[in-house]
Amino acid sequence: INAEYMGTLSECLFFFAMGLPRLPITVEGTGKDVLLFVHGWPDDESLWEAQVQHFKNRFRCVRVTMPLFEHGPPRQPWRAIGYSFGEIATMLAAVIQEVSPGRPVVVVQHDWGSAWGFALAAAHPDLVARIVNFDCGPLPPIAFSTLIALMYYGVAYQYAVIAAWCLSFVPALSRLGAWLLRRVRRQPRAQAR
Repeated sequence: INAEYMGTLSECLFFFAMGLPRLPITVEGTGKDVLLFVHGWPDDESLWEAQVQHFKNRFRCVRVTMPLFEHGPPRQPWRAIGYSFGEIATMLAAVIQEVSPGRPVVVVQHDWGSAWGFALAAAHPDLVARIVNFDCGPLPPIAFSTLIALMYYGVAYQYAVIAAWCLSFVPALSRLGAWLLRRVRRQPRAQAR
C-alpha cells in the first residue's frame, strides 16, 4: 500500500483554525508502531525510500515533506517566509495525532529534520517515544536559545564537515580529516527509557 494520506474534515478544520497548513504525508506499511521520517535540507520525503522499503513490513512508516521543500509543484500553498520551530513542531504533532492517536512514535530525523524533531520532542514529549538522529551536529539544536545562535552553530558544523571531507583527499592529512569528522559528528548517547 502506498497512499498519500489525505486527512479528515476535522483535521483540516484544526489546521485552518490554527492558521497552519497540513504537512503532506505518505503512509506505507503495517504494524502498531509508527516510524515518522523527517528529512533535512535540501531533501524531501524521497530521502527515506530505502529505509521505508526495509521497515514497512514491521512498522507503519510515515514520511513528511516539510514546507517549501517539495521538488516539483507544491501540493499546497506555503507561506513564503517559512515557519517557526514552534509552528513546525505543531504541524508535526498534528501528523502524529493523525496517524498514531494516543500512541507515541519513533521520530527518525536527518540534518535540519533533527532541529524540527528536537523541537517537536521538547514541545510534545508525550508524542515521541524515541528519536533516531542522523547527521546533525553534536548538540540538539533546541539547546540554543535563539535562532541566530542555531544558525551560527549550523554554519560552523557544516564548514567543519566540509573541511574534514577536503582533508580526506590529501594523503598526508587524511587521518586528520577522519579524526575531525568523528569529532564534529559525535552524538551524545541518550539513555533508553
